Amino acid sequence: GKAIPAGTVEYYGATQTVGPGTYNDITFTGTGGYSVNSDVVVNSELSITKGELTVQDGVSVTVTDVITVNTPGTFILENNASLVQINDVANVGSITYKRTTKPIRKFDYTYWSSPVDGFALGGISPNTLGDKFYSFDALVDDWKQESSSTFMDKGIGYIIRGPQDYDPMTTSVFPASFTGIPHNGTFSITGIVADKLYLLGNPYPSALSADAFLNANNLVLEGTIYLWTHNTAITNNTYTSNDYAIYNLSGGLG
Repeated sequence: GKAIPAGTVEYYGATQTVGPGTYNDITFTGTGGYSVNSDVVVNSELSITKGELTVQDGVSVTVTDVITVNTPGTFILENNASLVQINDVANVGSITYKRTTKPIRKFDYTYWSSPVDGFALGGISPNTLGDKFYSFDALVDDWKQESSSTFMDKGIGYIIRGPQDYDPMTTSVFPASFTGIPHNGTFSITGIVADKLYLLGNPYPSALSADAFLNANNLVLEGTIYLWTHNTAITNNTYTSNDYAIYNLSGGLG
């Protein structure tokens, strides 16, 4: 591929490679494809007016200011890619953020949170039965059934059962795509009550530092995060609590 300098970018032929490096700003105006294969930092704005910009698996793009995606331009982040923004700004246009689960069965539930604005639960798994979408009600300490048309709140976690056409015994990975304006800035969840369990979710299109999250919220959280792994097949409509991986500042337990 061809390294692209800071400034306006035109497409000249085969797919071009962006980075690695630090740029003042980048504007993509060509009609072809651009691939980010290694970490990139943009100290100002990132704009896409044409063409397709794809951030590959495991690669991080850090942008200081506004991200703008104008049609027919597209901005795609593959599974495990990260989009990090420094300033709390209003982004323009939609990204597509892909996430792939570990192998699941038909009756397995996966925990989800949306990294984009205005995304409905049913958009994650259209083939899941309409009554298999849930949030968690901390006040009654129980699951709350949600409509597939429910828009996902920032920072809130939801659980969704596997697609109806998945096998009940054989596992398969499930790919999901979130399309919308990417979240950034600081989010606060109100109404937290002491000694209650809450299902929270990462609201950003990037990885989240568990240590930083626990340290920043040490006055309201007891310090342990439970991550659902669904390693064990469901038996008699019951899941085992042993399938929670546990993490705190002392380390993790699978």
